[in-house]
Amino acid sequence: LLYVPLLAPVLILAIARRRRAVLWAAAAVVLTWLVVIAAYRFDIRTLTPPELEQISATAYLPAPVKAAARLLTFIPIPLSLWTGVSTLFSNLAFEMPVYLLGKVWPEGNPWYFAVALAVKVPVSLWILMLAGGGALINRAYHRRLAWTALLWLAPGFLYIALASTVPLQLGVRLVLPALPFGLLIAAAGVDWLSRTHARQALLALLALVFLFETGRVYPDGIGFFNLAAGGPARGSHYLLDSNLDWGQGLPALESWARRNKVLPIRLSYFGADMPFRYFRGNEVELLAPPWAESLVKSDRLVPEPGRYYAIGATLIPGQFFAPKFKDYYAAFRDREPVARPGYAIFVYYFEPTP
Repeated sequence: LLYVPLLAPVLILAIARRRRAVLWAAAAVVLTWLVVIAAYRFDIRTLTPPELEQISATAYLPAPVKAAARLLTFIPIPLSLWTGVSTLFSNLAFEMPVYLLGKVWPEGNPWYFAVALAVKVPVSLWILMLAGGGALINRAYHRRLAWTALLWLAPGFLYIALASTVPLQLGVRLVLPALPFGLLIAAAGVDWLSRTHARQALLALLALVFLFETGRVYPDGIGFFNLAAGGPARGSHYLLDSNLDWGQGLPALESWARRNKVLPIRLSYFGADMPFRYFRGNEVELLAPPWAESLVKSDRLVPEPGRYYAIGATLIPGQFFAPKFKDYYAAFRDREPVARPGYAIFVYYFEPTP
């Protein structure tokens, strides 16, 4: 949203050097509008007076946004675009705790996405982006980089920087729109590495590392963490939620449990899948997470000896629960799981009392 106004002075300066600058400026505005509405398949309309009245009464929308809404009573735009803009500002109005580096941050952390990208992006891609960044800096130093490169260099960094100021930090997925711009920088690295035979050998090695790094977690791609971070087995030391456990682990848990003959098993599940798609009624005992006080009998889960417990990794820190239940899974936090099916669900066994 801020990219166009930030770039506007550069475009105005460039247009001012041309003849018929006013026509060029008008064409740029119209073209931008056409590109936007084409992206939404021309499903457009103007805001109605009742909608404008509701926008004016919305507390979390800043005054400039409310003023812009008045223009949209006669300039048609995609309604879903405006809804998305409103949602972004509503996300700014509410705090949401996040898990990062083994700790729960009640109001988010400005370094969240930087850490997420550091551990979730493959090492080979990081090396290519660093090489590409160095090559681009060298070109800029020698004045061989056109100012128009800002059009594809700035958006990714701007997106990540702005996302880092918002308390909605639920996973690296929220900054994935910045990744294609990182790939363009990596392409500059590929170009630089392909210029000599020695560098080509390094490029081939990076390709092999990439295939190994990503292939070894297949088909559990959500739980990917790069080699520098220690792989997905150490993912929970850095991040949780959709970075590791988004409820996708039930098929892997079912396969592991049958293969190791540990049924029945107690399951506390984070996700929207149905456990009984994979387990018969007598094979699994569901333990509801403490989303509400009526779902649990106490403020802590006390494991029974001689039983296997499968706990969704995202549940264990307790960041999503009311303060009374933040330590509901405390018995599992410092205990090493016996297995991590699909990297998303941690299995624990408690030895029987002698």
